[in-house]
Amino acid sequence: MQKQKEGATAILQCSVSAAPETAVVVVVVVVVVVVVVVVQVPRPSAPVFSQQLENQSLDEGATATLQCSVSAAPEPAVRWYKEGRPLAASQKVEMRKLPDGRVTLTLYAVRETDSGRYTCIAQNHLGENSTSANVIVNGLYYY
Repeated sequence: MQKQKEGATAILQCSVSAAPETAVVVVVVVVVVVVVVVVQVPRPSAPVFSQQLENQSLDEGATATLQCSVSAAPEPAVRWYKEGRPLAASQKVEMRKLPDGRVTLTLYAVRETDSGRYTCIAQNHLGENSTSANVIVNGLYYY
């Protein structure tokens, strides 16, 4: 069997030789499958915060959660700072970046020393943007 192509039409040719008393049956099945996949590719952009960080005031021992939302294409790298110094994840500090663009910083069992200005910086090769908020931790005083 040979396959020849003329333009957009495929022609299958088959040559069969057999004795006159032999029946020959040739079955040709042609299946054409067309799959169209539409993928939405975001336009490249520098980071933009659709939700800014908000100031918080809470009591010592509480949990502080700072949250913002950022979008960019390609997806940005996110860094957190307290008073201009980089923060690192630990048992007390949790940093999360969710698929929907929300970014959170959680501080567990806060103390007065956790008070300060916190900044989230999002960056990709097209640019950088930031949002900041103040966290005030009120000490527990015993009289």
